[in-house]
Amino acid sequence: MDHDKCVQCGICIGKCPKKVLSFAEPAPEGVVWDAEKCIYCTICDKKCPNGAIKVDRKEKTWEINRDECVGCGICVKACPKDALAMGPIEE
Repeated sequence: MDHDKCVQCGICIGKCPKKVLSFAEPAPEGVVWDAEKCIYCTICDKKCPNGAIKVDRKEKTWEINRDECVGCGICVKACPKDALAMGPIEE
């Protein structure tokens, strides 16, 4: 692995067959969801390399597992309605 080129997207973590890769600390920010913009299309769910997002179209629910999310932003780029953004996580 070339550490100088790594952008910490987390794709390698999700694809590692031995599950030995991880980040030392969670990302300081994460995915922020806007329920008013979301159309529950499930694209973010399908694009997440770690399976951290779960969308139920029928029930109109969106859920993220913060322990699995690495903050790569792939879901944010994939969202057709800009319902996702990277920002501070409110607890």
